[in-house]
Amino acid sequence: MKMALSSSLMGLVLVWVVSCSSGGGRHDGPTKEEVASGKADDGVDWCEEMGWYKDGICDTFCHRPDPACFDGGDGAADGGDGAVDGGDGADATCMCPPSDYPIQVSVDDDRLEAAMQQVEQLSAQYGPVTVRFSKSTGTVRNLDGRIPLDLDGQGSLCDQQLRAVDTFIDDWVELFQVDISQFEVYRCVPQPELDTYTLVLRRYQYSGLELFAGNQRISATFKEGGATLTQAQGKYLPMPDLSLGDCVCLDESAAALVPVGVSVEYLVFQSCTIVGRGEYTIADSDVVEITGLGVDMTHDVHSELPAELRLVWKAEVYVAPANWTPDLQASGAYCPTERGQIGWSLLIDAMTGEVVGLVPRCIVC
Repeated sequence: MKMALSSSLMGLVLVWVVSCSSGGGRHDGPTKEEVASGKADDGVDWCEEMGWYKDGICDTFCHRPDPACFDGGDGAADGGDGAVDGGDGADATCMCPPSDYPIQVSVDDDRLEAAMQQVEQLSAQYGPVTVRFSKSTGTVRNLDGRIPLDLDGQGSLCDQQLRAVDTFIDDWVELFQVDISQFEVYRCVPQPELDTYTLVLRRYQYSGLELFAGNQRISATFKEGGATLTQAQGKYLPMPDLSLGDCVCLDESAAALVPVGVSVEYLVFQSCTIVGRGEYTIADSDVVEITGLGVDMTHDVHSELPAELRLVWKAEVYVAPANWTPDLQASGAYCPTERGQIGWSLLIDAMTGEVVGLVPRCIVC
């Protein structure tokens, strides 16, 4: 099965479930035992050919995730204790997908009403304050006003602004709907000659897992020597974090099978100018390394569509030198500073096996 991906996507991942079984399907091909043992490893997806994806039995040797492994079919993994032996010594990480997956985060009308009441209170205390909320999640997208902050005089101005912003957001937590302690300083840019000071905070984890794509951030702009907050912008999900589950078994060793045969598109550059596009199909000879389990977030603050969270595997794909072409060496996938590597960082949905994006190895310009 061939999948085409646009280079504008952001990642790739992958999944597999653990357990095994036999029987079911048509009888004009190998048995399940033969396929599971590798005796019928000829590149054919026998689960598709034999109808095993639809027999209600969890088969973990299939090329794609077997739906029965997620729906509680015969042989589906029991997620009671967080780790399961996947057979032949393979260990599995176990996660439980919610009944409605991918996980969606939308506007909570009650919380939005409470936030708007705090805007009125904020304006009564500090003068006119204008707040625009994310249409997707109901969190603060933009705040404009003139709010004096109490700088404590300890450490650098950036450190003082960080503590002052932390206190301000905590004091107005129903407005911001966020646990600011989850954020870290990403950038601090003082421009005293312009009387403009900018502090950017980012969050790198969600529900205890690394946030691979769809960053969450809050930025603040200050005036009057850095002591007055004049603007805040945000793109983040409301607290508390939602559970991503804890009992579907995902076998990392099986994950590496998925990207082979997937086609990825890339841009070709010449002196920082895009001069063409290419397509590469990941081959058996390429190296695929699964580097971790994390979260992919889709969140458009201007859209009324809910934000979506997916549990994803992150994979690193390295193109074998024998498969290099002049176009690949002129693309964003080529990194001469990284030992001459060509490849992509990929994300694969850990619950469905769907490829949800890719990122070129390097940024050309």
